[in-house]
Amino acid sequence: MKNLIIILLALFISSCQKDSLVLNGYEWKLINVYEKKIPDQMSATLIFDSNKGIYEGNSGCNTFSGACSISGETLYFNRLNITYKHCGEISEWEAQLVKALKETEKYEVNAGRLLLLKGDTIVATWR
Repeated sequence: MKNLIIILLALFISSCQKDSLVLNGYEWKLINVYEKKIPDQMSATLIFDSNKGIYEGNSGCNTFSGACSISGETLYFNRLNITYKHCGEISEWEAQLVKALKETEKYEVNAGRLLLLKGDTIVATWR
């Protein structure tokens, strides 16, 4: 019985780590914010380091970073730090991206795409 508990505990721990490792170290590129395709001139990226519980990225104009909480399929972006340069039309899209990050409650990775969700609503799609 003791061995069974140890095995189940090890499987549980490895499955939790695997979830966050899917995000870890990959440079995600933004496709959509609130189901709207971003402009071609906007090249936003997002990178996670789940081992340290941090993220960083570029909105296409400004850089951002902060702490994140990843557990299972829950994901919260905490302490969002961002530079604030005005970048014309991209600034409006950037504001929507920041809003999406702040609203994110969970994520899914499906067919090579990272979906950030608030409830069941997709707030941002990355590839």
